[in-house]
Amino acid sequence: MRRTTVLAALVSLVIFGRSASSQSAEPTVDPKEAAAALQAGDYPRAERLFRAIVDAKPDAPFAWYRLGYAMHA
Repeated sequence: MRRTTVLAALVSLVIFGRSASSQSAEPTVDPKEAAAALQAGDYPRAERLFRAIVDAKPDAPFAWYRLGYAMHA
């Protein structure tokens, strides 16, 4: 019984610890730099920069939208 409780606690700690660390990731690319590349028409560079942003922060809707725009421009 005790072994099961300890195992469940460890699994919970790993799962919740991992999700908390992934949410706190900040993009290493300046969104203004990516937007400037998009504005200048440098679509390959804008795509690369926005992809780095969405990799670091997948809940950034503006970055997903602009990534799609850069990919299909």
